[in-house]
Amino acid sequence: MRVVSGELRGRTLRTPPGRQIRPTQGHVRQVLFDILGSAITGARVLDFFAGVGALGIEALSRGAADACFVERDPIVLRYLRENLEELGLAERGRVLGVSVEVACRILESEPEGFRWIVADPPYHLEPEGWVRRATRGGPGVILAPEGTLILETSRRQAAAEAIGRLRRFRSHTVGETVLDFYGWEGTDGTKGNLSGDL
Repeated sequence: MRVVSGELRGRTLRTPPGRQIRPTQGHVRQVLFDILGSAITGARVLDFFAGVGALGIEALSRGAADACFVERDPIVLRYLRENLEELGLAERGRVLGVSVEVACRILESEPEGFRWIVADPPYHLEPEGWVRRATRGGPGVILAPEGTLILETSRRQAAAEAIGRLRRFRSHTVGETVLDFYGWEGTDGTKGNLSGDL
C-alpha cells in the first residue's frame, strides 16, 4: 500500500502480514482528499480506527498541520508507529494506543477541536454509539465548530441522515465504499470548503 498524493506520494505504508485489517483503498483515499482539496492544508486531523495510518498519513502528506491516530490493536499499532517514523512524520503524528471510548475522554479535555475527523471503522460496528460519544461535548469539544466528520462505510450499509447533533450534508460512493460527510446541525460552513459540487 502506498501514499497516493501529496509530498509523500508513492511512499510505501507497511502493513502486518496475514493480519485481518482493511486499510482504505488507494482510489478511495484519492477521491476523499480530492474532495477536501486545499481545506486540509494547515488543519488538525483526527483519525479514528486508524489501522496502519493510511487516512491520517494521507492528510499529512497533503499538508495537514498535525494528525492524531487512534488505534488499540497492539500489533497494528506497531506498524502505525513505524510508518510515521519511516516517513518522517513522528513529530506531526500523535498516536493514542487506546480504544475510541478512552481516546474521547482524553481528547475532551484538550483546548482545541479537530477540523477533520476521518473514520474507517469495522463495517460491523454501528456508528451511532461512538459518534455520539465523540461529539457529546458539542461544537469545539473534539470536533471543531466548523468541523466535519467523514465516515467510511460499505454501500451495503445505510448511514443515518443524522447522528446526535451531526447531520449528513454530502455522500459520495466510490465502488463498494461510501464516504459520508457530517457537520454540526445548523451550520453550513463546512460545505463551502470542499472541492466539487455538493
